[in-house]
Amino acid sequence: KVKKRTEEIAKEVAAEKQKKIEEERALRKAEELKRKKAEERAKKIALEKDKRNLDCSKFTDLLSAEENLKNINQQELDRRLNKCRYRGEPCRYD
Repeated sequence: KVKKRTEEIAKEVAAEKQKKIEEERALRKAEELKRKKAEERAKKIALEKDKRNLDCSKFTDLLSAEENLKNINQQELDRRLNKCRYRGEPCRYD
């Protein structure tokens, strides 16, 4: 009877160890995925920066750089549409 209980305890301990190993493996996998996504985002921003010859040195975090890029895109669109910066409509030269 004692031997049987010892075997049951050993199986429980082994199952707990396996569960812990699987949890750690899943956590490492999630961290790796998060790191890869951050690298991809940084790579996209770097490519866009090079493509447009942008100077992002004045920005301290990624969010402000992304916001500025949106502003630059809007300014380019406004320029291409000849949108007047004062009236918010196409410029007219009367």
